[in-house]
Amino acid sequence: MAAKETTNTVPYIHHLQRHRRMWEKKPAVRALYHYWYRMVVNHLAGLSPSVELGCGCGNFKEFCPEVIATDSFETPWCDQVADACDLPFDDASVGNLILFDVLHHLPAPLEFFSEASRVLKGGGRVVIVEPFITLWSRVIYGCFHHEPLDLGVDFFGGERRPVSEPSSYANSATATILFQKQYAEFARRFPKLKPVHQRAFSWLVYPMTAGFRRFCLLPAFAVVPLSRLEDFLVCRMRLTFLAMRILIVLEKKE
Repeated sequence: MAAKETTNTVPYIHHLQRHRRMWEKKPAVRALYHYWYRMVVNHLAGLSPSVELGCGCGNFKEFCPEVIATDSFETPWCDQVADACDLPFDDASVGNLILFDVLHHLPAPLEFFSEASRVLKGGGRVVIVEPFITLWSRVIYGCFHHEPLDLGVDFFGGERRPVSEPSSYANSATATILFQKQYAEFARRFPKLKPVHQRAFSWLVYPMTAGFRRFCLLPAFAVVPLSRLEDFLVCRMRLTFLAMRILIVLEKKE
């Protein structure tokens, strides 16, 4: 997560350590995430610095060493502590903001986008990878994923109830709400953050790797060719109802 926390950091670090051990044990998961990380890097603006928010156990930093890795806690894998809703950067000083599975952990995502508008340079980008709620993914996320999914949240509906425990907040539908259901209001609220790319992707490969669980149904050598096949079906053939993920790229216009 990348929101300011008040709870003890020890459980969070233990959680990251478990993820890191699973990352090291599962080559299929590493192959899949590296495939996704290349997609992220390919959409970064040619500006620096690039800042990752919510770096977790440092997997993206390992893939892209030049990135400034931040998290809401001081951890062994972050370069700097940063609150996504109160970024410690000067106005117009950041080239890229990268959020990989972080947006849906922010109880107040609009505060983050206000900060993004402030700290990005002209032409700088926000690159986001998030769960995407479709006919297929709703079954998978709803039945087999531990994080809540609520498509009924209205982020623009006035004052929202405070979250009692922000460190455990999650709503897998956040990106779908902001960039599908409520995008017209998002565009009105943040006129400088223009979409330059949006892409639904991922279908069967991710659940077959089982993510950071102990089992895996797919050998590492099959991950990239099957992911390319998925891209063809989901993106080129426009079978977006099968997608589980979405890539969103916003660029700051002056």
